[in-house]
Amino acid sequence: MISRNNKILKIIEELVIFFIIQGTQNNVFRSKGMNYNWGIIWQALSPLIMVSGWVILFSLGIRGGSFDLTYFVFLLTFVFGFSMITSRTIQLSIPDILINKKNLNIFKVAFALLISDFIPLVIRFLVVLTALIYFDYNPAYYHLINGLLLFSSLGFFYGLLINAILGNNGFLKNFHGYFQTVLFLTSSIIIPVSRLPESIRNIFLLNPLAHVSEWIKAPTTGINFEYIDITYPIKFLIFMAILSPISFWYVNKHGNTNAKSNIDNTEII
Repeated sequence: MISRNNKILKIIEELVIFFIIQGTQNNVFRSKGMNYNWGIIWQALSPLIMVSGWVILFSLGIRGGSFDLTYFVFLLTFVFGFSMITSRTIQLSIPDILINKKNLNIFKVAFALLISDFIPLVIRFLVVLTALIYFDYNPAYYHLINGLLLFSSLGFFYGLLINAILGNNGFLKNFHGYFQTVLFLTSSIIIPVSRLPESIRNIFLLNPLAHVSEWIKAPTTGINFEYIDITYPIKFLIFMAILSPISFWYVNKHGNTNAKSNIDNTEII
């Protein structure tokens, strides 16, 4: 029992070291006096500033036409969470100093990273939900909670797959950010698929996020489009949940094996 507890503590210790290294590299924890709490709080809540900006602009008529700001706020919160989880998962790598840690593997780090991104997303969701309930909004909890889980899960497993495909190619990983913008624009949040010609709409509907977005809107708008199928993103998620971990494990296993060999050779020299 004691050895098992020690092993768990060792894993936690190595994960903490990993996130401190990552946070220091990304300036997340750097502040005067090394004030960690403010950095974490800012990282959790700062996306709400961007959400608020979009909402204000669209409420002033940039989008045109009437639409419900309530589901719009939630969808923006979810899609920014999707983008953040995807981006950080794509950039995921274990620093050389931690490669030879026997209790640390790439999956433990990946899921720890998911949790570290998912918790701030939940906090933002609760802040938005609380604010809207205060203004007498009656939320469709089933759709919102499942929408949150779908956006997060799709972002994570999609990020794992792209991480495996692009490997250590930093240029392509950064360039992929433009493709994430395309996913955002075709998610039926900014440009509703219901307003598009059928030929263009069919292209947008290839994006699983578009189906999730319209499904979340349905309880508020009272409109269910026949071409919106919530089982499509669920099937897509199941496929990704099978393919991406296998690809991610295979690529990183070979990469880490080579890295460990390089480290061992360096130590011998």
